[in-house]
Amino acid sequence: AAARRATVALWQRRSKLSLVGNHINIDTGTWTHQDAGLGTNIDSFYEYLIKTHLLFGDSSFLAMFNDCYAGIMKYLKKGAWYLDANMHSGAQGWMVFSSLASFWPGVQVLVGDVEPAIQTQYNIHSLWRKFGGIPEGFNLDTGKLHSGAEGYPLRPETIESIFYLHQATGDPVWISMGLDILVSLQTINKAKCGYAATENVLTRKQADRMDSYFLAETLKYLYLLFDDEHWLRTEGYVFNTEGHPLPVRFPFLNNSGQLYPEESSAAAAAAAAAA
Repeated sequence: AAARRATVALWQRRSKLSLVGNHINIDTGTWTHQDAGLGTNIDSFYEYLIKTHLLFGDSSFLAMFNDCYAGIMKYLKKGAWYLDANMHSGAQGWMVFSSLASFWPGVQVLVGDVEPAIQTQYNIHSLWRKFGGIPEGFNLDTGKLHSGAEGYPLRPETIESIFYLHQATGDPVWISMGLDILVSLQTINKAKCGYAATENVLTRKQADRMDSYFLAETLKYLYLLFDDEHWLRTEGYVFNTEGHPLPVRFPFLNNSGQLYPEESSAAAAAAAAAA
């Protein structure tokens, strides 16, 4: 109940553009960072809106997601990229792509909006092909790494999106992308004891760290990408933001892990009418 109240409270404080900011004062309810985006601090909010609906059949969360989705697609989408913008004016903040936003194509697959997910994933993977990892920040205007965000800390987001795209389409191109990632991990990140983060994707110097999400998420999604008969892919599970599988027992989720379009539309309409 507390988690639901917190989620609804954030959504209720969205701007007239259906955008939410990055930081909020939990005592006053005032936004202290008014840049809207898909990266750090806000990514999980959108992910849990749709996944709460998938897990519990709560159409109000689908309605909240659809409301936010319209704002994102109108004000944050630039070509096939997604960039930060002011939550009130929609004015673009900076031309830096955040690696954490790489989760977004996977979320789009879950709601059946596959075509824009494909376009964005191709763009994101172009960075992997160039650097052997997704840098934490990449300036699309200058074509250079964002200062202070030059590394790849073994994050899972792009692999998660590739996994969902392959699950939805069966296209072997996603297997090819997975192989690119596997080769990079083996040649750039493999260390004497485990796998090391990349400190700088240009120099490919290893950092003395391997975050736990590398095992919990990065390798899990990579493994499942190459095993399309695994029970986690065939028996109706949704992964939370930490890669933990949760069983789905609702008929509106098909075998590809997507909402049936007619159910998605009906649920959204019902929630909107109730609101």
